Amino acid sequence: DVDVDRRNGARGKRMKRHPPAIEQHKRIAGAETAQRDVIVLAHGGQAAGYALHLKAGRVAFLVRTGAGDSFAEILSPAEINGPARITATLAADATLRLTVNDQPVVTGKAASLLPQQPVEDFCLGHDSGRSVAAYSGMKPFKGTITQLKINTP
Repeated sequence: DVDVDRRNGARGKRMKRHPPAIEQHKRIAGAETAQRDVIVLAHGGQAAGYALHLKAGRVAFLVRTGAGDSFAEILSPAEINGPARITATLAADATLRLTVNDQPVVTGKAASLLPQQPVEDFCLGHDSGRSVAAYSGMKPFKGTITQLKINTP
């Protein structure tokens, strides 16, 4: 498990080792920002990885399982306003699940599990190096991320 409590405006924090394994469960309790398009966390790059980000105010969970432009992405049904409790899971059968606050669960399917451990840094509040996806209009996270837990089987 990786526990992080990050408050108010510092630039993204980089963690050099790669904590999550190929199958992962991520949970963020208490993410809050006024930004509508921002990366909450990212791990990996163009070969394999995953990210949680805001896209037009909605929470997006994406998984890239190979090189090229393809990745699986699911979006929360509504925009978030204020603090958000986010749970994102990549299950053993490659099913993506996303829960935000009390909204209905959103599911999707990745092409596969991650074929390898992501080789690029685990990033909180930004995506360094070669990004997991071609995000548009992303700036470093400004706000509060508390009680981040990453669980692996």
